[in-house]
Amino acid sequence: MKKLLTATALSVVAFAGMPVHAQQSVSGGFNVVINLAATCQIRTPSIADLSLSYTSFQAAAATATTNFNLRCTQSLPYTISLQSASATAGAGFGVQTAGTNTALPYTLAINSNSGTGTGLTEINHIITGTIAGGLSGTCATANCSDTIARTVFVNY
Repeated sequence: MKKLLTATALSVVAFAGMPVHAQQSVSGGFNVVINLAATCQIRTPSIADLSLSYTSFQAAAATATTNFNLRCTQSLPYTISLQSASATAGAGFGVQTAGTNTALPYTLAINSNSGTGTGLTEINHIITGTIAGGLSGTCATANCSDTIARTVFVNY
């Protein structure tokens, strides 16, 4: 037993003389690079037709609306424009010349033609169509109609 105690005591003394090393660590830095492609989306599945009903020579203007929801990347500036109805008409103005040729001039206006993206929040935009009162139009039967496709452009 004395030998065991002596051996244990010598072991303790031997370990006591050893230097104690603190835990060490190293570090390295890195960058996180995020590339974001900003965009806008027309969120309405399809923009509903804008249907203007008019009776020849009516005194009041005929007005109708359609709308669409738009969302753009947060803080992204955008502008909205309409396709011109013909090469000579400006954006937002047109003369119906398709189909049976009602020949009624109309104007289109957007409630807001520019803005800044709000992220996930959709912004509702309204397109208003107007035919001035007191016009004849062209129609060889009791009722005529024309349809002309128009395009909304969102530039960002």
